Amino acid sequence: MTQFFFEDESVQNTAQNHIDQILALEQRESERIIKLYRKVRHELRDRLEYAPKGTFTEEKLRGTLAQVELAIDAMSKNLTKGISDSSDLAAEKGIDHLITEINKYNKIFKGSFIPINLDAAVVASDTDNLLFNRYKTSIDAYSGAIRSRIAQGLTEAVVQQLTLDEVVGSIGRTFQGEEWKLLQISRTELHNVYSQGKLRGMSDLWGEGKGDIPDLKKTLFHPMDLRTGSDSKRLAQNNPIVDIDEPFIEDSTGKKLTYMAPPNRPNDRAILIPYREEWKK
Repeated sequence: MTQFFFEDESVQNTAQNHIDQILALEQRESERIIKLYRKVRHELRDRLEYAPKGTFTEEKLRGTLAQVELAIDAMSKNLTKGISDSSDLAAEKGIDHLITEINKYNKIFKGSFIPINLDAAVVASDTDNLLFNRYKTSIDAYSGAIRSRIAQGLTEAVVQQLTLDEVVGSIGRTFQGEEWKLLQISRTELHNVYSQGKLRGMSDLWGEGKGDIPDLKKTLFHPMDLRTGSDSKRLAQNNPIVDIDEPFIEDSTGKKLTYMAPPNRPNDRAILIPYREEWKK
């Protein structure tokens, strides 16, 4: 009987619409973060181009490395703030979507309305505060990797007696080559905030079986297109329904994976959606 719920056109259309909305937000916010990233990269290039030309020496290495350190510190600060600002929007959208889904699905399957007492702003703020250190850790690791690669490249440039122009070009290519990682971090982290906001709202409504909706459970909805991974297709066939405080468990590749809410890997586009036993009747 549960398959009836997942095959319902209104359920699918609502969930797909919400996926489209959060993916559009992730794309918009990722583009904004990339602009901050590129601004720092261009400013660094401009500063380095004023340095004396000629062979890249150890003396120039120290000056260049100091400029790189300043640029990466500024980048880390800007990216952390950028992702933090974006996460507020993602968390609030998660709560708004949860309320819409519960109201719509309850009306479809029960023909009734449930008063939902959730303060989207408060839940979003709590979610954002909880996950801030995770963003910062991701950005710090990302910045550290760039710093390490450039430092190694500068040392090699001295040995190879490259020109300053060649070094500046190499630094620029290093930054450009790392853009995809930043996009992956921002999209994955924002999707995580969206899901955690939804999960926090579900937890409040469920209230350990004593809240406003004590029979509330959680399940997943996956967009189906050319980008959908094989693991997502398997989960969509199984349609796991679990208690709010229990994890989803995958064991299709011989390695057990547990998680409370998507994403279960980078670029996972699945979303949490609510489920009640009454909706299968």
